[in-house]
Amino acid sequence: MKEDLASRFEGVMAYLQAPAEGQWQDGEQSSKDDIVIFEVMVDDIDLPDWRKRRAGVVRRERQAL
Repeated sequence: MKEDLASRFEGVMAYLQAPAEGQWQDGEQSSKDDIVIFEVMVDDIDLPDWRKRRAGVVRRERQAL
């Protein structure tokens, strides 16, 4: 993902050491995961492109929206 964003937007900032942790509840089952934040700077937001990227991440990481 980082390489894709860097290629598409000519740069990306990844916050890999952030002390962020996610916790998800699915009925009786709870799970935790680490969170990585990617940041890019753009002049204009291409919403269809971002929606497509988000859907791809959700599929790859098997997360619910």
